[in-house]
Amino acid sequence: MTREQQLAVLRSYDIEFSRWEPERTERERCLPVGMGRGLKHARWMTLEMLRRLEADEEASAGQADRWIGFIQGIFWMTGIYSIGDMASANTKEIPNDD
Repeated sequence: MTREQQLAVLRSYDIEFSRWEPERTERERCLPVGMGRGLKHARWMTLEMLRRLEADEEASAGQADRWIGFIQGIFWMTGIYSIGDMASANTKEIPNDD
């Protein structure tokens, strides 16, 4: 994904899921977190990666791609989006403002 596509996908999640309270899950936690906690963590990840990309703090596009993949895995496991829905969003053409 290009940086513009990453931002577009993350911004769409930010808008659509703004009602969720973001909550970072503990890194060392290995017990099941449940759907609600997983979605809150996905919301936190969305906001954090948006912040990093917009502030030019992400040196590698790969990190944002991995985070988006993790977020989308949560969305798929909870039935929010199908794999096809997310694949379409990931490859959507970004309009050029020129």
